[in-house]
Amino acid sequence: MPNKYLVVGQKPPPVHGSNLMFSFFTETLNKLKHKVFVVEKDFSFDQKNIGKLSFRKIVKIPYIALNLIRQIYFEKFDLCFYFISIKKPSFYFDVLLLTILYLTKTKYIIYLHAIGINKLSKKSGLLTKFLTNFTMKNSSGVIIVP
Repeated sequence: MPNKYLVVGQKPPPVHGSNLMFSFFTETLNKLKHKVFVVEKDFSFDQKNIGKLSFRKIVKIPYIALNLIRQIYFEKFDLCFYFISIKKPSFYFDVLLLTILYLTKTKYIIYLHAIGINKLSKKSGLLTKFLTNFTMKNSSGVIIVP
């Protein structure tokens, strides 16, 4: 029986490393005949909007969070793969969604770029460092791309 996976991230556009890897990753799981469910964090559609707060993005927050809760409520997943953002304020939104996974006892693996999480952790205050540790400590694993 195929595994059931939940994948949380963003497909292109905009076109950049993490979004391309998200698409490649979900396509590969599908080709391997796994059941794949996606919660898409589609906040930015071009490079200039990445990491910038806007009214449209704020309005999407509850929609995406409720979509995640709905997916978890109706399906039992073997694992969730979470493509985390290291840009503020997107990182804080990711912490919200990862907390939902944690509270619902959904096992998750974080996908991230090593350079980005290093920058986030070093240039941040105590709250961001605490949240970074919280998300990493409660994950079932981390996929780190150098």
